[in-house]
Order: sequence, then C-alpha cells, then structure tokens
Amino acid sequence: MKYTKYIVLILSITISTKLISQNLKTNLINIAIPCKYDSVRDFKNGFARVKLNGKWGFIDKNGNQITKFNFDNYPTNFSDDLCRIYENNNYNIVYFINNKGEKVSPNYSYASDYHKGFACVEYGNWRGLIDVFGNKKVACNCKNAVFNNGLMNIKELTNKIRKYKSYFIDISGKVVLNLNDSDFALTEYFENGFAIVSENYFYGIIDTSGREILSKKYMRITPSKSGMYLLFDDETNFSYFNIEEKKLLNPKFDYAYDFYDGLALVGIKDKFGYIDKYGNFIINAQYSKAGFFSEGLAPVKINGKWGFIDKKGQVVIKPIYSNTDIGWDEEPMPFNEGLARVAINGKWGFINKNGKNITPLKYDWVSIFSNGYAVVSINGKCGYVDSSGVEIIPCTYDMAYKFVDGMARINSNGKEGFLAIK
Repeated sequence: MKYTKYIVLILSITISTKLISQNLKTNLINIAIPCKYDSVRDFKNGFARVKLNGKWGFIDKNGNQITKFNFDNYPTNFSDDLCRIYENNNYNIVYFINNKGEKVSPNYSYASDYHKGFACVEYGNWRGLIDVFGNKKVACNCKNAVFNNGLMNIKELTNKIRKYKSYFIDISGKVVLNLNDSDFALTEYFENGFAIVSENYFYGIIDTSGREILSKKYMRITPSKSGMYLLFDDETNFSYFNIEEKKLLNPKFDYAYDFYDGLALVGIKDKFGYIDKYGNFIINAQYSKAGFFSEGLAPVKINGKWGFIDKKGQVVIKPIYSNTDIGWDEEPMPFNEGLARVAINGKWGFINKNGKNITPLKYDWVSIFSNGYAVVSINGKCGYVDSSGVEIIPCTYDMAYKFVDGMARINSNGKEGFLAIK
C-alpha cells in the first residue's frame, strides 16, 4: 500500500511537471497585435508595414501607430531610419519619411532605398547620391546606392546598341575602376573583392584592381558566398572556379549546384553525388535524387524512398520516407535547427538527427523551423510547434508565417495580425 502511494505521488508529480512545462512553453507566445488589418508584412528594424481600410502605414512591435494610414501605395521598409514613399500610382513622385512618419525630403522623380547612408535620387536635372540629410554628395547616373568593399558600380548606356559604359566609384565619387565600353558588371558590387563582368554576352571575373581573374568565355556565372563560382559553359555543361585557389575544377558535370556545408551536389548521367572544393568526389554519384547538405546530413533517395546520409556517405536515417524537403533552393535546407521535415503517405512531421519522431507525422503541411518554432497545418488551419514537438499554438488560424525578428504574421477570418515571442 505504501509503495502504491509512492508510485501515485511520483506519477502525479511527473504529470504536473509536464503540464507546467507545456503551459510555460505556451505562454512564451502571445497575440501581440490582434487580427484587425487588411494586410501586414514582416517586421524589419522594429517596424512593420500594415494596411488598414485600404491605406498603408507603419506600426511598432507594441501595435502603436508610427505613421498615419494615408499611403495608397505599398511602402518600402525603413533603411537607415528612412522610408521611401510613392505619392502617386505613376511612381514618378517619391519622397522620404522618418520613423515618426514625418516627411523629411523634397519630392524626387526617382529614388532608391538608403544603403549604408546613401540613396540614389533624381531631382530636376540632377541625378546622383545623397546622404541621410538629403545633401548632394556625388553626381552620377546611379540606380541603386549599393556599396560593397567600398565600391559601387555605375552603368550608363552608350550610343551603341545595348552597350554600356560601366565603372566603379568609391564613396567620394572618384572613379577607381573604369571598364571598357563593351564590358559591364553583372553584379552591382564586389563580393569579397571580386565581381562578375561581361563582354559580348560572355562572363568572367575581375578583382578590385580590374585584373581579370577568370577570362570572359562563359555563358553564365553564378555568384557564390562560399568562394566557389558555378560556371555554365552551356545549358548542359557545368564546372566550378575556386576563387581562393584561382583554380578551375574539372571534370565538368551534367548537373551542378552551389556548395552547402562544404560540399556541392553534382550530377553525372542522372546520378548524383557530392564533391569538395577541390573537385574530388567525397561521395560518388550513385543516387537517383539527392539534396543539399545541412548540419552534416543530406537527404538521398534509395530504392524509391528518402533517407539521410552523413558526409562519409553512411546512411544514418533509414530511407522510409515518401517525401522529404530536398532544398533545391537556398532555403529551406533538409535539416534546420536540428530538425528535418519528412512525410509518409502525404502526412508531414519532424524528425531529429537520430531519426526519432519529434512530432507525429499527422500534418498536411509543415514549414521549416525559425527561431525555435515551425508552422504546421491540418484541415486547412495553421498553428505552431516548438522544437520539442509541442503544439504550443493550436491549428486555428487560416494562415500563419514563420517568426521574423521575434514576430509572426497570422491571418484569421480575412484579417491579419501578429504573434510575438515573449
């Protein structure tokens, strides 16, 4: 009898602890801004664009109105504490407001967003860069004020058909690199000291001194933050250029993608494998379908089912899934925040890196995790689960979106608002 009491007491404590834990997790999210707007956009720099009664304006994270709801046109985000506003539907009258909603500039016929303290504007017969105070700094035929590595690209049409005068200026407006009339920069700025340029529709790579690093003979070059540039000889012949080693990688591939987690997915004759930055096959081309590596694992299709392999090519999660997110785009990746979304017979859920179900595979659709939470959907309604698999927000919303800057957009009965992470 004594032992029975102890067992009951232990079970009661365990159940109570779980309920308290679940309630604490649920209380981590609250409806910060009720669903009363026609439309909302994600928060950025502390402000969100919202539409009320057909007019756009801005609110802060407490739901306080920052500007009047009197903008007919969809405004841009704040950048350098300034926002670009179009006055009419022809988009030929534009001005800037501050984060109090006050107009702080004259009307321009053209204006870009601010970037690192500069914007490109057209005012009367003058076109060029202005600072955050509206002072004219550099007269130039710019389109976007995007400086990187201290340089910005300017393109000007010449009297030759589809030929550009292209050059790079520094922040003072000094021309520091002048390309030939037949050349132009594909990218508007240098990325890690390199830019892609074109001549007669063929592409190459230069450094900030204008020195040619890769000759202009490729049909297309894809920029890369990994230091590995993807080269297209034609639509069916791909190779790589290692910018650090200044080395062209061979052999060429029938299919090729960017590097993720140190390896690139490549294909030869409809079989996929993985190479390193030196062009060596780390995992031979053997899979009919495969996805990118992320957090040390990649999804591969084996005998018609999806599973996951590690960087040694060892199967670490058995191929039992009928659907999995293979991440052909930059995002989502297969594993994100330690979890992957998978499906069997059209029902989705999440697994961890050991292949253990974190949630039941019961949902019609699930998103990737963002800031510790994922959107889940069942029977046309959306809610949220946390990284332990607890459904902290039941599937009651018509639409729900990932958390951005601690806030998530939600839609209920045609009106939109925000949830917040406390």
